[in-house]
Amino acid sequence: MGASGRFVVVGGGVVAASVAYHLARRGASVVIVEGGQRGAATSAGAGIICPWTAPLDDACYGLCAEGARYYPELVAMLAEDGEAEAGYARVGTLCVAGQAQALHPVAALLRARRTSAPEVGEVTALAPGEPARMFPPLARGLAGVWIGGGARVDGRAIQDSLLRAAVARGARRVPGTATLDHAGGQVNGVRVGADRIGADAVVVAAGAWTAGVCAGLGVDPSRFQA
Repeated sequence: MGASGRFVVVGGGVVAASVAYHLARRGASVVIVEGGQRGAATSAGAGIICPWTAPLDDACYGLCAEGARYYPELVAMLAEDGEAEAGYARVGTLCVAGQAQALHPVAALLRARRTSAPEVGEVTALAPGEPARMFPPLARGLAGVWIGGGARVDGRAIQDSLLRAAVARGARRVPGTATLDHAGGQVNGVRVGADRIGADAVVVAAGAWTAGVCAGLGVDPSRFQA
């Protein structure tokens, strides 16, 4: 399935928006079906981008680290498409603890990972009181570790940028609740109300509502969670 493929993306959050944008950027035909449910995770996420403190070098860490590495490239792509305000900024991250020695393993892990992930940036141990001088709401006695490569992203801002850029590249947004259209074990589109939208592939990225969308297939998405 090449760039000429027809895709339906079910969902309107940041994951669905990213999928739709990257497909549209490659020249695919894309329809985004957005349910508009309240309580979407994109609006509630803290937007902290600092995966390098994760204790395990597992698949989840690898995915998150690659995502952190990719953000500047994605922001540059969006800027090329006229979306200069994606809500992303490299601002650094503070890890804090009541005792400085509790942070020694964190600092050691970060410095070790910097070889394969130089985007970690500066790693600096901070004496008790220094974190509060950098961020006054913190308790004055806390020690810390400064991670220069830490960043933040406003999920709603980058979601909106991705959707606008996808539309600018030909994607179409359709409001409504999608029902998967399938036959012979093959999903070949969706139904939204009385309308059918055919597709070569359907991507369900509906967050908490994904299980409901996939229920007709007898698929339980929770089985595939890490």
